Amino acid sequence: MRNGSYTVDLMAGAFIFHRCAEALHHAHKHEYFHRNMKPENIVITGENSVKVSDFMVCSFLSREQQVRSLLDTDRFENLSPYSSPETIAGKPLTRRSNIFSLGVIMYEFFTGAHPFKGHNDEEMYEKILHHEPHQASILNPRIPPVLNYIMDKCLKKDPDERYATFRDFLDDMKYLYGEEKDTKATIHLQATKKMKRTFSRKGEPFENAVKV
Repeated sequence: MRNGSYTVDLMAGAFIFHRCAEALHHAHKHEYFHRNMKPENIVITGENSVKVSDFMVCSFLSREQQVRSLLDTDRFENLSPYSSPETIAGKPLTRRSNIFSLGVIMYEFFTGAHPFKGHNDEEMYEKILHHEPHQASILNPRIPPVLNYIMDKCLKKDPDERYATFRDFLDDMKYLYGEEKDTKATIHLQATKKMKRTFSRKGEPFENAVKV
């Protein structure tokens, strides 16, 4: 897939985010939420294995403990370009916060552009809170409608309008691969050769691997 000078393979990307969603869904089932989702924490580890790293930076706090922690720290201290609107607003982290963060990473991966780019952090956070990004297919016309829908749903400002869980996200991702009996096997088989072309070095963060 090419957008100007930016090239990325659709099936390789689908494979990456399918695996990320599986990892995060597993963590969420145990009430762990990743507090620093960003491209550097998605690592390709050879043999087409995808890992979500830095799970040391996880939240296993009650809602009251999270609120107390937020009140005791600077509002912007733990924010990043991948933070959700509610996190920026100082609210506790939830499953849907991680879903928003992965949606931002997906958008950036498939288009080569951040959906809320600003001249500085303050402008970027303001856009995350109030700005609706361009649909990804405007920046990359080869993005299929189902992928547009998935990213749009991940990036909803209101958490209640996003996917409730990564299981729901994964159910919609299946539409990218058709109605094959064994979706996971199909993803792996279709992506294997393309992954080898897209990611060349073992243990490399994917944000570096896709730069051209």
